[in-house]
Amino acid sequence: MEASMEAFQKWLDEKLLSLDPNTDTEVFGTYIIGILESESDEEEQKESMAVFFSSLIESGCEEASIEIYDKWKEFEKQKAEEESKKHPKPDITDKLGEIFEKQKLEVSKVKSKSKDEKARKEAILNQYCMRFLVLSAFKNTNSEDVAAKERAKRDAAKAESDRKREKDKLDRETQKNKQADRKEAEKKRTQKGERRR
Repeated sequence: MEASMEAFQKWLDEKLLSLDPNTDTEVFGTYIIGILESESDEEEQKESMAVFFSSLIESGCEEASIEIYDKWKEFEKQKAEEESKKHPKPDITDKLGEIFEKQKLEVSKVKSKSKDEKARKEAILNQYCMRFLVLSAFKNTNSEDVAAKERAKRDAAKAESDRKREKDKLDRETQKNKQADRKEAEKKRTQKGERRR
């Protein structure tokens, strides 16, 4: 996989130098590989490379970006093939055959039980059944308790909100009345001053 990545980088360096001999292949190559490894779709990647190439060359930007993108796809395909060779997928029919073989072996290993073992098993099952019946008689109220607490919190918050709204309403009315009283007092004072003249 590393060898194929190095081969792609070498090809990319040669391609960049063929477009512009003064290109810093280390910087620009890393930038282009970053574009190709991004999660953008094909068109965005090609467009980003074309915009980038427009700073290097005057014409052929789109062709260069398409060629590099196609070469990248070949590289990724080759990389996937190498991975599949290293970690081959198991054949489904072989897997199923193994599972059926294990089941056959498990079925054939069932042994007959003595009367004592059967009686012990019966006693354990009865004891388990009794415990289950006793435990099922008790009701688990955890979820109901939590729901009730949440409901109480909501009701308390609503009541507090209503109280605050009423207080704000009363405060506004009181403020309005005080302002009206001040205006009335100012009006009377003004009228007294005019009468004195």
